[in-house]
Amino acid sequence: MEASEPRHPVRFGIFELHSTAFELRRGARRIRLERRPMELLMLLVERASHLVTRDEIVARLWGTDVFVDAEAGINTAIRKVRRALGESAERPVYIETVLGKGYRFIAPVISVAASTHVTVAVLPFANLSGDPSHDYLADGLTEETIAALGHVDPHRLSVIGRTSAVRYRKTRKSLPEIARELGASYVVESSIRGEDGLLRITSRLIRVQDQSVLWSAAYDRQAINVLRLQRKLCRAIADEIRVRLSPERVARLGRRQTHNSDAYDLYLRGRQAWNQLTPTTTQRAIEFYTRATAIDAD
Repeated sequence: MEASEPRHPVRFGIFELHSTAFELRRGARRIRLERRPMELLMLLVERASHLVTRDEIVARLWGTDVFVDAEAGINTAIRKVRRALGESAERPVYIETVLGKGYRFIAPVISVAASTHVTVAVLPFANLSGDPSHDYLADGLTEETIAALGHVDPHRLSVIGRTSAVRYRKTRKSLPEIARELGASYVVESSIRGEDGLLRITSRLIRVQDQSVLWSAAYDRQAINVLRLQRKLCRAIADEIRVRLSPERVARLGRRQTHNSDAYDLYLRGRQAWNQLTPTTTQRAIEFYTRATAIDAD
């Protein structure tokens, strides 16, 4: 019996297939696929692990009452699907050719349960140290948290951009006002204190609807070790709002950052200078970036 079309999106490997939206995605990127190759992929995924004959493919893609060059049409559609998935017929990862019969989808297929889409605003980290020299660090932590959260799961979590969020630095507006203006259902508030080379960074996740604190944490780090903070912070926040992080996405967050403390410190200083948008600060930013890449060329 032929399987029914899945109600929810399904995941196989690094891809997600959204049948109702007629979309194939790799992370946040939509993979372009023509109608018939897409219909073929949907058929194979629906019948995952089962043989799909060439006659079944013709009936699904062209109908039984339409004359087509079935051999060429199927071969072309299969070739386009494989190209989209980045595999070859000689070394299949997703689609196995059963000679003289048809094709079989061989990768594990996992249903992706529907989940509520949420919007998060990361407010500027407050520098409570009383030391203006820590401003660059507060700004850098804000930007890095926004950027890292933006890579978590774009299908289920949207993050307000830095330009919109930074307007609320040292604002007197209430949290509901800020959230309403930004269209956010969750807000992340954070602060940084520094003394004798030790940093204390506190952060909390607030649900705007009832202003309840869903999660809060404090991190004590030496100033030279703050580069490891964003990944831990972002994963904790994402877990609290029930957004699943796949291993591939977690690895991508890690790859965004250097593992050299000095290079990361120079990078944050460069970002602060760059955002001031003057010729002098832009030149200073380039100098910081150049020094950072000299330490860590990758």
